Amino acid sequence: MTATLPLDDPMANAADLPRERNMLWRYLRALGARPDEADDLCQDVLLAACSLPLPAGDDARAAFLRGVARNHWLRSRRWWQRRREREIAAVVEELWLEDAAQDDGASLLTQLGSCLERLEQR
Repeated sequence: MTATLPLDDPMANAADLPRERNMLWRYLRALGARPDEADDLCQDVLLAACSLPLPAGDDARAAFLRGVARNHWLRSRRWWQRRREREIAAVVEELWLEDAAQDDGASLLTQLGSCLERLEQR
């Protein structure tokens, strides 16, 4: 049985969600969403999360929100019929848990910056 936050107030979860936004935005970008699309999807996910019972614990809450975000992204593209994109989404989730979940993707951005610095100027 999963513990959830009380939902007496439909906005009870809202105070905890801004810190999740960066993680969601980076996760959606990793899935392939454009920056503006990731912004819109983040807003949709966070609005939906305000009225949902969120699991207790940071890791469980982050995993739940990533699942909601992935479903919103797949629906926005009508890719639920395409096996390849679902497989990509599953691989991104696995890689995210291995490499980015601890710091919401910040270390990946640092590594990318390091790689870009090593490239020759055009």
